[in-house]
Amino acid sequence: MLEDLPRLVPGSSGRETAAGAVPVLGAPQEQRPLSRMRSAIARTSSSSWQTIPHFYLSRDLQMDSAEQLIQRLKTDGTGVSLNALIMAAVAAALLRFPALNAGYGTAGIISYPHVNLAFAVALPEGLQVPVIKEAETMNVRELTVAALSLAEKARQGSLTPDDISGGSFTVSNLGMYGVDAMTSIIMPGQAAILALGTVADRAAVENGQLAVARIMTATLSCDHRIIDGATAARLHPK
Repeated sequence: MLEDLPRLVPGSSGRETAAGAVPVLGAPQEQRPLSRMRSAIARTSSSSWQTIPHFYLSRDLQMDSAEQLIQRLKTDGTGVSLNALIMAAVAAALLRFPALNAGYGTAGIISYPHVNLAFAVALPEGLQVPVIKEAETMNVRELTVAALSLAEKARQGSLTPDDISGGSFTVSNLGMYGVDAMTSIIMPGQAAILALGTVADRAAVENGQLAVARIMTATLSCDHRIIDGATAARLHPK
């Protein structure tokens, strides 16, 4: 985007595109059919957006201790990912606040007996959301292994229907792309989804003094049909 700015300064015609071509207004545009994956994403996201009344809660979380724990575990020979550490925390929180480990059904609220934790995997052709079944029974190392295995299957196009079904809550992380914060669309059949931004150095106040801390913005999207703000805020601790 920034590389296009010189074309907008005085003396520039302002008519060239980034590729150097002059666009013809009103010309017919090429239309490409959606792939199977893109069609599925379109159906799911449209259904969710049209039928689920979303509301959002955001909070900045200090991640210094989490990053130190990961480094300590690596030193001890236990490699874990930040995403898995977050998912472990989410699974533990959902056990304490089961109202968010739920979904909206035609007969009322669906309460799920296990935390089947879905997580978004970005692919060149779209998005897959594999599910770690019974995530509440796993430690951080086991969650790391499970997430890496499912992500690799997603990249290879070898996920099975069972791998992508049965999710009770979803975590979507775009921090690795440098995104500061985002909101996500709730998966149908789930009460909420947690969207995560990047962990970055930001100004923070500690004991009345200005300091630099490692901060991540987390945004919880909730289905207002079955979740209220105060209930969701309990899952979204300081």
